[in-house]
Amino acid sequence: MYRIGDIDSTFIYAEKALANRQKYLSSNHPKTIQNLVALGNFHNRIGNYETNIDYKNKALKLALSLNPLDYNSLVSTYFSLGSGHQAMLNYKEAKKNYDTALSYFKDSLANVKKYQKFQYFLNTFSSFSLVHLLEIY
Repeated sequence: MYRIGDIDSTFIYAEKALANRQKYLSSNHPKTIQNLVALGNFHNRIGNYETNIDYKNKALKLALSLNPLDYNSLVSTYFSLGSGHQAMLNYKEAKKNYDTALSYFKDSLANVKKYQKFQYFLNTFSSFSLVHLLEIY
């Protein structure tokens, strides 16, 4: 609807989608965080830069409260917050958010590598266990 010029309806439906996500999932579910970022992006596109930042700060607060951390939510929220600050010509804050997004992205890659090593260990251990079982029988 936004593309055909019905901005008010777009905002109403986006708010309803957010309310439904909060009702049926939880207030800090990653999909709720995505809704907040999307609402912020909507406000950014129509020039409501402060409201954009407000929505993204809400998303960031939720993303930081997740346990365990959802790196995808953190990276996308920090990156989106950086682009919001960039649109406001606040380059210092934009760079800070972009750097934080990059840091979380690197952390997520390190976690993937740890997981892959653990999976390799489990696969190897399973193979040894299977060989041992075959020797017994």
